[in-house]
Amino acid sequence: MNDIPDELRQMLDEAVGRLETTRRTFTEREALAAVWQTGYNFPIQSDARFALAYTPVGKQHRHWRLASHTVANNRLLNELLAGTWDGRELEKKLEELDAEGQQHSVYCPIDPRFDEHNDILEPAERERMIALPSGLQSTLDGLGAALLAHWHAVGAEPWTVRQVTETLGQLGWAEAGQPNSWLYIRAWLLSWTQVARVGQDYWLPADLVQQAVEQTRLQVAPIRSSVEEPQAGSGVLSAEASVDTPPSAKRGSTHGIREDEVISTGEAIAPRYTWTVCLRTSNLMKGFLHVPAAARGAYPPPAPGEGERVILPAMWFEDGMRFWLWLDRSKDQLYGTDLLRKLEWLSAGTLLRIEWAPDIIVIRKVGHDEEVEREEARLADLEALAELRGGLGESYRQSLQALLAAAPNGMTLTEIVAALRERQGHNVHRGTVRALLYNGGFLQKDHCWFAATNSEEGARRLRAALLETLVADEQREAGQAIPRGEYVRIRVEAIRGRLSEIIHILRGASEK
Repeated sequence: MNDIPDELRQMLDEAVGRLETTRRTFTEREALAAVWQTGYNFPIQSDARFALAYTPVGKQHRHWRLASHTVANNRLLNELLAGTWDGRELEKKLEELDAEGQQHSVYCPIDPRFDEHNDILEPAERERMIALPSGLQSTLDGLGAALLAHWHAVGAEPWTVRQVTETLGQLGWAEAGQPNSWLYIRAWLLSWTQVARVGQDYWLPADLVQQAVEQTRLQVAPIRSSVEEPQAGSGVLSAEASVDTPPSAKRGSTHGIREDEVISTGEAIAPRYTWTVCLRTSNLMKGFLHVPAAARGAYPPPAPGEGERVILPAMWFEDGMRFWLWLDRSKDQLYGTDLLRKLEWLSAGTLLRIEWAPDIIVIRKVGHDEEVEREEARLADLEALAELRGGLGESYRQSLQALLAAAPNGMTLTEIVAALRERQGHNVHRGTVRALLYNGGFLQKDHCWFAATNSEEGARRLRAALLETLVADEQREAGQAIPRGEYVRIRVEAIRGRLSEIIHILRGASEK
């Protein structure tokens, strides 16, 4: 637009200024009528400040929006179908969405998924529900156990109604080939508690629905005010290299990517959302990603009988791996076992770009924020530490010391986890390894870990960290605000309480 006349530029600026406050999408004529009347034949797509909102079928004209606006049709439809909005006071509803996502929301009035009567929005279509004959109910219930057994045997993947219908036909249901048989199967599935609806047409055995991620308590490892003299021997790094750096008060955007920015593209019925997230320790240990408010228009419309948790197809860009990703609508989280397996090998500070299209979610690595990694370096997982109190903590610590002592050039966290799993002969959680490294006196430099300079001191530090997990959360948080003598008394009481628990368990075992 650099070579257009000043008069035209001014008129375009006036059109954009006039439309900035609109709450509805608009046609090209509505936006540029004044420009055309002056004699300029200027197509709206030539100005990057305008974006296509919807291409209708038939004689209706295409609708446009300002690129700075977000079409909220999906959000509105979701709330209508979920029953959380009655379709009244559209302007007020859009203002509420603005406040939630820090955006300007608009409505596309030619979206065929809506009917509007007397200024009230309603869904144009709702899922057709039919009654299930009692005889058919009994027949299908009788095939239920065999269906679940076959479902688990072939991999327990999400199935469509058609797949369920075909499988029931293979199991002996004579009416599986009838034209409307799938309607009866859907009605049966909605009434059957052994199966859960996890999407518009995705169904899964109820015992395979993955639970949402619970919050993990993290604590900051203590800052070492003094350093130890290094001991001779291979695999020992100078202690000066491991002095902890306190978290910075404010993280700079050194990577040049705004985490809070959500880019909205696509049309009203097929929106696309893109945003970038910087991984923290909790993301790596629990395997989840938060969905920002401005991107929640990507959520698929809720279907009858569907719960808060639904399943979505996803792809990890680097290796092209396809997997299932869970969405918890109430917590606005993307999570799942497959996502955890990908995230657990990354480090804090990794930048991921999430590209959410209607048919698939693509996740790709786009950079790394060194400052976030430094800020997160001293966080320890209290849950992982608590699980180590039973004796595995010292065993794992000794194994880590031996592995790192044999690696004079250090090892990355990924290499350590793989080596420890091989040495122990079982799957040690990555969060557990992190907790041991940060609380067992091990040294870190340039993304690599090294053996502790003093193994006995490392053992004492680990025991002290495990002891802290016996103290109640509120007492631990208040520990630095009370006299040291009082906090020592609290710790002693915690030890006594734990010993009482152990004695009670031993007595119960001996009585049996």
